[in-house]
Amino acid sequence: MRFLDHEVKFKNVYDARQKGISAVFQEFSLVDTLTVAQNLFLGEEPLIGRWLDNATLQTEAQALLDKMGFALDAHLPVSELSRAEKQMVEIAKALRGKLSVLILDEPTASLTHQETEQLFALISELKKQASELSISLTAWGDPADSRPHHRAARRRYIGTRDIDAVQEQDLIAMMTGREIENVYPHVPYTPGNTVLEVRKLTTRNQAVSDLSFHVRAGEIVALPGWSAAENPKPCVPVSAQRMLPPAVWFLTART
Repeated sequence: MRFLDHEVKFKNVYDARQKGISAVFQEFSLVDTLTVAQNLFLGEEPLIGRWLDNATLQTEAQALLDKMGFALDAHLPVSELSRAEKQMVEIAKALRGKLSVLILDEPTASLTHQETEQLFALISELKKQASELSISLTAWGDPADSRPHHRAARRRYIGTRDIDAVQEQDLIAMMTGREIENVYPHVPYTPGNTVLEVRKLTTRNQAVSDLSFHVRAGEIVALPGWSAAENPKPCVPVSAQRMLPPAVWFLTART
């Protein structure tokens, strides 16, 4: 592999980071039993002699999060964070230090609209500060001003398009290798009998209040919120029966 006009061979992720290459993957690489600050500096902790400098660790970690506009407490254990908050930690971890190449694999999948705007504003600022920084972004439906071009590859290079000129159908064809006329086609079906019915569901923390719904055989029912990673899932209190009276639920065998 050639990097910055030199032959390189990376032994591990840490070796690549030392060369200025950082990535944010869809699967988290965080340690749940450690704090946000400890995860941000894992393997590169500030030291005083041979001793860990916890004060500097916490101060620099919180300053990094505040600079990025992420409303996170560096003292919190990662195990207490939501999926969206864990995604913020991964992004902050990748952006720490001097970068030459930044790889983002769907970094906004767990973020709200506001958090997504903060991330792309940060990326735009990074590009202004470091003209030599190369950013490879895999995302869909995100602000186009952060990506002047769209490149597609399926085991080989497919093509490059100006983001302002390309149409959504063109991108789908480049990514899938075929034309897709109807992304969300109507699928006719005949629902069966009701197999699950919930009435007046309310959780003890009031995150869900007076929710009623039913599911019929052959149906797939989704209950989305503002952020799927943030909102509690009603199926959890239903299955665990963590609800307040007068909630009533019925479960019947599939017919």
